[in-house]
Amino acid sequence: GDVLTDAVDRLTGDLDVLTDLALVKFQGELWDRFADALARYGYAVIWNWTVRNLIFERCKTKGFGGLPQLERPITDEEAQELANETVAKALRHFRSDVLMKHKWDHRKGASLRTYFIGQCIIRFPNIYRTWHGAELRKEFALIDDLNLDDRGIDPPDSRVIAGILGSEAMATIKDPRVRMAMHMTAEGFPQTAIAEQLGISVKAVERMLANERARLRKRGVG
Repeated sequence: GDVLTDAVDRLTGDLDVLTDLALVKFQGELWDRFADALARYGYAVIWNWTVRNLIFERCKTKGFGGLPQLERPITDEEAQELANETVAKALRHFRSDVLMKHKWDHRKGASLRTYFIGQCIIRFPNIYRTWHGAELRKEFALIDDLNLDDRGIDPPDSRVIAGILGSEAMATIKDPRVRMAMHMTAEGFPQTAIAEQLGISVKAVERMLANERARLRKRGVG
């Protein structure tokens, strides 16, 4: 069979499966088997895209741009964790919001599997943001461990910078040293401590933060 016939056969197959599932109200053994097959497929795709860093592009295409990224690649284990959570959440929503509400239409040409991956992409950004936040907090904890005893001075910039850290703008800062300086400022470290940590002069820290704030102000942040 040519590609088109295969596609039509698959969609007709999907329709048959859906009819059977609707009869058992999307529960019981038939649902479990279907959900398991869908979850395995979804997991393989999301894990693969996450490990290869393609997931951000896929999310952007669906209108979920601006996801913050770490300075390092996501490990295989982390990708597994993210894929598992994404698929579990997507499956729940797919059952209640798509299948039970008859939102999937085989005449539109997307197979159930493709539609499910779409649902995974909708769920990924929030799961990822929560995980990313936790990873950043671990990095802060490492900074804290430096036991810099001249903390406690609260530079006036720290509140403004804390606001920037919480915004999407953080994703646009490419230089890891600038990000570190921003994080440390928001945490209340004095510039002498930041300079020491980055191995540059206090003047250079001041200049770096001033430049970054000017750049962000141009973008209308902070």
